[in-house]
Amino acid sequence: MATVHLDRVTKRFGRVTAVDGVTLEVRDGEFMVLLGPSGCGKTTALRCIAGLERMDGGRIVIGGEDVTDRPPGRRGIAMVFQSYAVFPHMTVRDNITFGLRIRKTPASETQRRTQQAAELLQIGELLDRYPAQLSGGQRQRVAVARAIVMQPQVLLMDEPLSNLDALLRLQMRAELKRLHRETGATTVYVTHDQVEALSLGDRIAVMRNGVIVQRDTPSVIYNRPASTFVGGFIGSPPMNFLRGTVEEGGRSVRVAGAALGLEERWAGAEGITAGGEVVVGVRPEAFEVMAEPCPGALPAVVVVVEPLGGTTLLTVNVGGETAKVSVAPDTDHDSGQRVWLRPLPDRMRLMEPVSGRAVIPTEEGASR
Repeated sequence: MATVHLDRVTKRFGRVTAVDGVTLEVRDGEFMVLLGPSGCGKTTALRCIAGLERMDGGRIVIGGEDVTDRPPGRRGIAMVFQSYAVFPHMTVRDNITFGLRIRKTPASETQRRTQQAAELLQIGELLDRYPAQLSGGQRQRVAVARAIVMQPQVLLMDEPLSNLDALLRLQMRAELKRLHRETGATTVYVTHDQVEALSLGDRIAVMRNGVIVQRDTPSVIYNRPASTFVGGFIGSPPMNFLRGTVEEGGRSVRVAGAALGLEERWAGAEGITAGGEVVVGVRPEAFEVMAEPCPGALPAVVVVVEPLGGTTLLTVNVGGETAKVSVAPDTDHDSGQRVWLRPLPDRMRLMEPVSGRAVIPTEEGASR
């Protein structure tokens, strides 16, 4: 396996800069997810790593070697595409062994690796079938087996689950996680699905407009988003954003007429000034919902109730703003009901109202 280093990688298509000076280190054996909306540059960045796009600037280093000018076949990588890209006229066995035969790998070694990959992907009984005889999930397993049989230094995956239905995606996510644990392959995985990113990645690099806006572990990305964009993109439903004003002393922020107490970690933080505006970010599950008013609780009116099986989702109106709140499925709520929402103090995230950047608590700033 190997590390992957992107050093100020830039790629333009005419006047459009798809990847804008991206620098990223993928550690040996790490599962790195490039996450972002369509058009953010994540697939282009992946194709630059693979050598399928000629860069306009920067370097790609794999395993300590500069591969910027090397063709894809000499980079020690294998790639799994969104469209499977299996050969319809070949059996599963022939699809898996195709790359090995091109390399003129000895027959005994080819057979050993093919059997090993088929067992790892649990498709051993499908080796004599053709792609037309397989389900979408099985074809994707064949594509992954064809990649890992090459024993690449780096495995690249471009939205490999996007063509599968919801149940198959769930199953394949677990399979990919197991596969990574068993092979230890350095993996760069592109997706626009934040559930995939949170469940699969050791770290996530969130992209927007060709740049990385935050990179960290799934837990940090989810609980401490670096901006309103990240908080609004990650999570289903996404983070709620409520406008407020910092009160004298900087110990509370007033939202919808209620004073929300701030923890000591916000004291002295840049962006927390008395009388200044701030955006309070709260995840849907980070509210206490009460039937009676109490200090530190926001008055709200239930607009829509959505039972979702394991949870119930409330759409509420808070001071003219809409918010989503997750509650236990056995709680009784109706449209038009008056409730009070108390955000959990340790789960609140404060953002600058204009730039959307997160206000960094003093304890976080000291640790950076």
